[in-house]
Amino acid sequence: MISIEAARDGFVLTVGGHRVLSHSLRTPCVGVGRTEPAAKRGGPSAAPRRKRGSFSYLRSFKISENSPSFAAIDFEGRLRMELRLEDDRIRISFSRFDPCLDVLRLRIQAYPEERIYGLGERSAPLDLKGRRIPLWADERGALGERSGPLGFRSRKRGPDAPSPFPLPRFVSSRNYWCEVDTPAFSAFDFRRRSLTSIEFMAMPREIVIGVRRDAPTLLADSSAAVGRQRPLPEWAFDGAWLGVEGSAEERASKVEAALDAGAKVAAIWMQGPARKGGRGGRAEAPAREGGVELASEIRRWRERGIRCLGRLSAIFPAGSELFREAKAGGFLVRSSEGGEYAVQTASGPASFLDLTNPQALAWMKGVIGRDLLDLGMSGWLAELGLSLPADAVLYSGADARLERQRWPQRWAELNLGALEASGRKEELLFASRSGSGRATGLVPVFWSSFGHGSRGGACEELAAAVPASLSLGLSGVGFWHFVVGGGRSLAARSLAARSRAARSRDCLSRGMEAAAFSPFFRIQDCGLLEGGSSVYGDPSCLAELARMSDIYLALKPYHLEAAKEYLEEGLPLIRHPYIHYEKEAELHSRDCQYLYGRDLLVSPSLGARRDLTELYLPRDSWIHLWSSRSFGGGELTVDSPLGCPAVFYRASSPFAPLFDSIRRTARRI
Repeated sequence: MISIEAARDGFVLTVGGHRVLSHSLRTPCVGVGRTEPAAKRGGPSAAPRRKRGSFSYLRSFKISENSPSFAAIDFEGRLRMELRLEDDRIRISFSRFDPCLDVLRLRIQAYPEERIYGLGERSAPLDLKGRRIPLWADERGALGERSGPLGFRSRKRGPDAPSPFPLPRFVSSRNYWCEVDTPAFSAFDFRRRSLTSIEFMAMPREIVIGVRRDAPTLLADSSAAVGRQRPLPEWAFDGAWLGVEGSAEERASKVEAALDAGAKVAAIWMQGPARKGGRGGRAEAPAREGGVELASEIRRWRERGIRCLGRLSAIFPAGSELFREAKAGGFLVRSSEGGEYAVQTASGPASFLDLTNPQALAWMKGVIGRDLLDLGMSGWLAELGLSLPADAVLYSGADARLERQRWPQRWAELNLGALEASGRKEELLFASRSGSGRATGLVPVFWSSFGHGSRGGACEELAAAVPASLSLGLSGVGFWHFVVGGGRSLAARSLAARSRAARSRDCLSRGMEAAAFSPFFRIQDCGLLEGGSSVYGDPSCLAELARMSDIYLALKPYHLEAAKEYLEEGLPLIRHPYIHYEKEAELHSRDCQYLYGRDLLVSPSLGARRDLTELYLPRDSWIHLWSSRSFGGGELTVDSPLGCPAVFYRASSPFAPLFDSIRRTARRI
């Protein structure tokens, strides 16, 4: 029930005994202000700023309504806050405010000893307490904010940089969660010990807070409120998804090399035609090669039990076939000067599909049908491409500063609509790199956005992917994966550049080790390795691919059980160990190990040739997968040679016989 109690110069609002808001003349809980356009030096990605001198806290108040399930508080006649109790969650909304007011700051109760997690995909450190986090979508860092709102100066790297996958929801180790329904830039400030301050550059539609008795029920409640991902077809767990680029003959040669080595293959990810430098163009769909030939290729693989995945982007390179079609139809985002809004990408100038134009959406669904589904594809990778510039002009007339945050959700809705219209949604899937708002329940599979290593990159990506996966899991995402070999950001054109970009075989192997003990095993055709060979031309890499894909497939019953647990109980497949061991304070500082499902604890090796791994085992009875040795809880250093990552399983697990069989039957390299 909602309870408002008088306090000195103010009030304290509690729900079910949990303090939510505390207001006084000295520490008011709400403030308002106005925005102004971003300075020109902020560039097309700059967020709106709070107008200097416009902000003020609202100190005087009047409680106009107060019942066990509803309360309303008027602040100085400028703002009305309404609180409703529904499904044991408190819902906060605002009304009766001047339309000119578009900045809101709300302070909610916090605790000095708590740990804060979530807000989408975040790199280490995982705990957000003591930090201030902006939520401003920045997929792949491509538009690079030079300056930001509220005095924040962003960086392309670093824990507090704009996230490629921002989700405005967090959880506390004190077992409450908070989610904000807003399309605007927001900043979550956890630096004060007893107050959390959230600031928005537009009035939020709703703020929801839930309180539960423990971490598992907390995650179940939060994921039920914001939406869980849909069930996936079983073929997604039948082996590795192999990324292959080049012509049809080159693709076939690479896949056959993997199969001959003994790799278990569930799907082929057609990255697109190869170009000089070793990477396929992002918007060059394989369908451009010729639909009849591609359909025949896809059919041949399907007869062998292997699915094919395409790729899709929401931006089109100037001069491409899709660009010409979209331009002719008036389906592209416009600039304020007139004409299509053009941005510079690695492939040259490109323009955005206008996701606010209903005719553009219908056309794009037709493209998906024509270029992907009609050819027999079983899914596709839906890259948003770039974040929407804040100064773009949209068909709907909406403010691009607000649409920028909503853009990943619109893209997800378009792709989901195409999937559902196919009539085969139970056997199809698509994957996205980024999300926002309540896009979680719209996208079947997400993949990691942290893929910008510079020198070999595979270990760098893995080191970033582990905390990112934990953060997303605590934000409500269940089906997620990172891409093995996806760390390089260089489009190497010279021999010297290719040498600098060459990946370490050991780092690539470490990525495959982690992928085997994760929801999905996807590897990228990542160009050259040390010594000049490719992934599909290197015997040692193929042997490791065969070993780890074999282990991954052997774990299929466990993958399905972990997926079922997420769908029914809201527990992510990759989860922070504290969820099941809340009383162990040591676990909260660990962001380089994870539980996969309930029963597997994995601590990936994050360095080349790292044969020893330090980790912390929760207090339980654990079995080392490779040696069958038993361990209790505590600090531990374990051997982790190539091919044998630090993996433990609970002795009481119903899957213990399966895990032990993997130790006995896994091939050696």
